Amino acid sequence: MKFYDIVRKTITVLIFTYINTVSTITYAAEDQIQLRLNKQSQDIDKGITLGQLTPKERALLKKEHTRIKVTYNKILSDNKVDSTEKAKILKMLNKNSLKIFDLRYNKDRK
Repeated sequence: MKFYDIVRKTITVLIFTYINTVSTITYAAEDQIQLRLNKQSQDIDKGITLGQLTPKERALLKKEHTRIKVTYNKILSDNKVDSTEKAKILKMLNKNSLKIFDLRYNKDRK
């Protein structure tokens, strides 16, 4: 197994562990989601700064990030987030996190 694959699988495990752990913490789902949205935005910007992402990749990631934020704002329109809505947003965030990682550490460009 290559280093890249090990790191990718480790990140996947950590994300799912994080979700299970965070669900037992008492702060609101809205805060958790907002923190992850902010972190992903920072990761995208850091990828550009470090030269790990091309402008085209950045545009792709920002578009997906905006789509997640729009979906999240629609869910918040009723001032509550139920468990299925939270799961939907977290699934989108997880998928985007892996995409950010894959593009930032793309072994084909290295």
